Amino acid sequence: MQVVTAEQMRDMDRQTIESGVASGAELMDRAGRGLARAILRICNLRQLAHPRIVMLAGKGNNGGDVFAAAYHLFRHFPNMEILLVGDPDQLKGETRWHYERVCEHVSCSSVTEIEQWEGRTWYGGVDLVVDGLLGTGSEGAPREPIAGAIRTINRVRLGGALIVAVDIPSGLCSDTGCASGDVVLADFTITMGLPKVGMLQPLARPYLGCVEVVDIGVCARDEEVLHDGDRVYIGGADVRAWLPPRARMSHKGRYGKVLVVGGAAGFSGAIAMAAKAACRSGAGLVYVLTSEKVVGTVSQLVPEAMVFGGKHRSDGGLTAGALEDIKRRIPDVHTVLIGPGMTAHPDGVQLIQTAYKLVRDTLVLDADALHVLANSDITLADYPEKSVILTPHPGEAARLLDVFPTAIQGDRFGMVRQLAEKYRAVAVLKGAGTLVSNGHACGMNLTGTPGMATGGSGDVLAGVIAALCAQVDGPWRAAAAGVYLHGVAGNMASLVTSEIGMTAWDVLDMVPKAFGWVLGR
Repeated sequence: MQVVTAEQMRDMDRQTIESGVASGAELMDRAGRGLARAILRICNLRQLAHPRIVMLAGKGNNGGDVFAAAYHLFRHFPNMEILLVGDPDQLKGETRWHYERVCEHVSCSSVTEIEQWEGRTWYGGVDLVVDGLLGTGSEGAPREPIAGAIRTINRVRLGGALIVAVDIPSGLCSDTGCASGDVVLADFTITMGLPKVGMLQPLARPYLGCVEVVDIGVCARDEEVLHDGDRVYIGGADVRAWLPPRARMSHKGRYGKVLVVGGAAGFSGAIAMAAKAACRSGAGLVYVLTSEKVVGTVSQLVPEAMVFGGKHRSDGGLTAGALEDIKRRIPDVHTVLIGPGMTAHPDGVQLIQTAYKLVRDTLVLDADALHVLANSDITLADYPEKSVILTPHPGEAARLLDVFPTAIQGDRFGMVRQLAEKYRAVAVLKGAGTLVSNGHACGMNLTGTPGMATGGSGDVLAGVIAALCAQVDGPWRAAAAGVYLHGVAGNMASLVTSEIGMTAWDVLDMVPKAFGWVLGR
């Protein structure tokens, strides 16, 4: 999904209205409906049956989106309040129309002076705050009383409330991703039409939270869409297009055979989570090759998979010839995922080489397999008909490129391209704002939560990507869809549990629901 500047988005809105496709009021209503649906899903996941919601609105179009959303929510949430930061007499056009409509059903009040914030009584006991103060047209540091409202939102967030920003967090420049003054720290950003170019900038990442794009049906021509050095946003609409509905007359053979290789004494959880994630991401058949020492444990954790025990070394890891011994029992494997829990023993070189010869379509290298690759001269370009996906975190990427981790984090876009070019592979550089590159296009994922910074999250991601390789056209799309869905699963897990208390298995449990959230089925 391409990104746009604020000016380009305004031009698309104007052309949509002038062409007669939709009026300004209708576009605002579509935005409000999309925002309302997102809020409903968030509240349902958080199990907020009767949440107290405060919706803060400015005088511009963002405020209009808030008014439209509130109209579609008031039947669900009677404990909802709208605070207009400004004088209601200054509202114009469709914003005023939506304001007048919702005021008949929802408590609406206004704040025009910074001193009025001191007398507010809604600081405590708020479950969710909607930030509709400033939109993409704002420039420079916010002025009072908007600045005071932003500070208040952030204080309420510290008290446990979820913050949902409309289009862009107030105070953040949608073109540069920079904040020159007070800025809202959002948990979710629901952006309208298309993502904004500033969202791809590293400086913006701490403020955005999880980003979701609402399709409001604006007119756009290809030449109007910004190509920011081939950087693109990975969006839910992309995943829906790449992963079409399953045919009624389906069978398991249509959705790929995945082989997961790894696991050793003390590392059975990694291979089990990767295999389980592949099972829960739509793979038709999942095979596992793991050490004989842990085969019983893995079989119990993943009863859906066919688990084989391979010969092991004294340290419990697979021997170099373990895959050779069983390859006749798993013919025509579409995808091989190798690495989780494998250990970085030099025997891994032969395991990777055997897997590369065995796999029909795609080889996914994760975890210990990346350590082995970095310390060897393995060539991954001998079979041009096969694809390779690498899934390093910054430390592993540094070893693969023989640089310091600070160099990776200082130029994530440049480094992920270098990885893809050096290894002739699709590279997935994990972290806040995971990047996916094939050496040309570079996609950024803006789903996920800090709660995913826990052991095992990468194993789950590798399993999701491996399963999608046989369902999505091309390794870049499979990897991009995988990181997006994995991030959505993480966001859902954090709403059900908490960012601090969630584990990788919590994320894994949410993977099927993430597919439902994104695909709508």
